[in-house]
Amino acid sequence: MAHAAALQRLAQYSFVEQRELYQRLAGGAYPWLTACARAILGAGQRGLAAGGCAARNLLDAPPSTREVQFDVDIHFPKEHRYRPLGEVSPVIRTLATEQFDDYVKRVRIFAHRGS
Repeated sequence: MAHAAALQRLAQYSFVEQRELYQRLAGGAYPWLTACARAILGAGQRGLAAGGCAARNLLDAPPSTREVQFDVDIHFPKEHRYRPLGEVSPVIRTLATEQFDDYVKRVRIFAHRGS
């Protein structure tokens, strides 16, 4: 992967360490994130063409939808039925919908070394 080797991470933001900035960038729509990447990287790189910025630099942010799902049914023999794990366990429901992505994922900004 020659392209990956040419990228240098400029910044990384997490829910735990930089919550406000992370929440502003995580889950943003692609066109908005592209504009943010141009603004962030363009601020320090005068003369960078708008079209070249998106091709040579990267703002990597979690998607707007949660990616982790605990879509498992648990069998209850006494009730003769299955129930969703999220219904049975509030801890799992919370992890799946609120915490897991926030605590694992990062917003990262990469720039091409030649920029």
